[in-house]
Amino acid sequence: MSYVIHIWDQPTPTSWREAQVLFERLWDQRAALNPKFVELAQRMKAAFPEYGDEWDFGSPHDLPNEAVLAVDIHDLTVFYPRLVDAAVELGLSVYDDSSGECFVPGRWRLSPEGCERLAWSSPAPAPAKLPDVEHRVRALVHPRLATHGFRLDIERSSPVTMQAHWLRDVPLGQQRISLGWKSRSEGALYEARTSAGMRPALPAELGAVCNPQHMIDLHIIHAGPLQRFVSPLRSGPYDTTPVEIPNASQLDEFLAATTDWLEAELLPVLDQCQTLPALLAYDLGEPRQAIAVKPYQANLALAYWAGDADFERRFELLVQRCVHHNMTPYFLKTTHRALQEDSFQPVFGKGPGSTA
Repeated sequence: MSYVIHIWDQPTPTSWREAQVLFERLWDQRAALNPKFVELAQRMKAAFPEYGDEWDFGSPHDLPNEAVLAVDIHDLTVFYPRLVDAAVELGLSVYDDSSGECFVPGRWRLSPEGCERLAWSSPAPAPAKLPDVEHRVRALVHPRLATHGFRLDIERSSPVTMQAHWLRDVPLGQQRISLGWKSRSEGALYEARTSAGMRPALPAELGAVCNPQHMIDLHIIHAGPLQRFVSPLRSGPYDTTPVEIPNASQLDEFLAATTDWLEAELLPVLDQCQTLPALLAYDLGEPRQAIAVKPYQANLALAYWAGDADFERRFELLVQRCVHHNMTPYFLKTTHRALQEDSFQPVFGKGPGSTA
């Protein structure tokens, strides 16, 4: 389920009923790109860089040429009030049909009950550091993943963000499991994001035609029991949906459940993809419903390297999977053309015609 609010510039409503009428009139109107929308996006991205490309805002160049800007809200406690404050400061109106409110310049709140000054019940808390997450990750998750041959690499890009990467070397190359963390309020809320993938050890000649998709990511669509940690305000595949941990006491519960799921569901996928022939065989079973192998350039290059006897059919299937995953097949087609050129002469010993 998603929570969407709508923002426009002029005219500014003076009552809830007028806001409803204006929204119905403006919501599907085309308009030139509003510089206030651009400024709003820039302010919010500066205040919340951890959201990255999640916002419907995207980059300023991706803003819609429409009179009304729709914004998908994933966080009502911190992001929502900051967005409203920034919008009304710029002279914009914020229409929230779900709550029956419209916030307008001058810091007024319009509702069916009337008009009142806008005042939040409590100020948005400042982001906190992550003092205990690394310790709990090392204590609860790493010992079990270490028994499967993974080593832990901790990466900190800021006081409020952390990446825990588990890496394992296999004949295919390197496999990775990652838990990305950020803290968004003083001891009150963590967000975690799970991802996984493989980096094949490609020869340089073959790697050159895989740019930029040298990795092969796993697409975690549904994570079974871990879905209970996903906010009902969020929707989408599990690996693109940050999980909210409301307090430190629930952190251990989430980490224990995540480790159980990794061992039961994700590790068996990685275990089946440790060699080139095994990955190519597993890849033919796509698309899968819970954890899928994404169709990247590296998938195609590996098939070429192994001398796949049905290389063209595999290419067609990869293109179909791009459509299934709402991905562009442009990069796949670029690699396919490069591999078919007469000038491409592999020197690593396993080109077309060889056996896996």
